[in-house]
Amino acid sequence: MIKEFDYNSPYFVGKVKNHNKYKQDLIAKINKASCDSLIQNDDYYKDNINRVDWNDCHNMERDWVVESKPYLSDYLSEWATSIHFDEWTINQIWFQQYYNNGSHGWHTHGSNFTGVYYVDLPKETPKTQLALHNGKIVNVDVEEGDVLIFPSYVIHKAPRNKSNKTKTIISFNLDVIKPNVDYLNNILEKNIAEAE
Repeated sequence: MIKEFDYNSPYFVGKVKNHNKYKQDLIAKINKASCDSLIQNDDYYKDNINRVDWNDCHNMERDWVVESKPYLSDYLSEWATSIHFDEWTINQIWFQQYYNNGSHGWHTHGSNFTGVYYVDLPKETPKTQLALHNGKIVNVDVEEGDVLIFPSYVIHKAPRNKSNKTKTIISFNLDVIKPNVDYLNNILEKNIAEAE
C-alpha cells in the first residue's frame, strides 16, 4: 500500500539580468540555427513545434548556447543558492519556436529540474501551464526575460499559440548536485537539539 503525504510541487520564476541588451542577438542566432520541426498527433503526444533543435541538445557549442550561457549561468547560480545548493549542471538545452497554431502537449522531462527561459514572449502568446499531482492546472505568471524552473516530473504544456506572433523559448534540463555545507550543518544541529 502506498501512502500519500501532501507536498506541494514548488516552482520558481525570476528574471535574467540584462535580457533586453542581448535579446536581439540571441534571437538572430536562434533564427540562423539548424533545427527541425516536431509534429505529432497520436494517443499520447499532441505537438506542433515549428522550430526545435532538441536533436542537438547535448551540444553546448552552438552559437546561441554560447551567447546565452553567461546570463543563464548567473541566474542559475543565484537560483541554486536560494534552494541551498552550491553546484548545478545543465544536461540538455534546446530552443523551441511556436508560430500560429504551434503548441506542445502535456509532457514531462528528465533530470531534477526543468527550466524555461522566455526569450521572446509577445503578450498575445500563451504561457506555460503546469498540472500539479492534485489535478490543479496552474497558468504560470511569466513575462519575457523570465526563467521558470520546476521539478521535472511535473506534467506541463505550451498551449496553442492563437496569435500571429512568434514565441521563442529556451528549455533545459538541469540537476542540482551539491547541497550547501552550512545549510546541512544547520539541519544536523537543529535535529540534534530537538532530539535532546
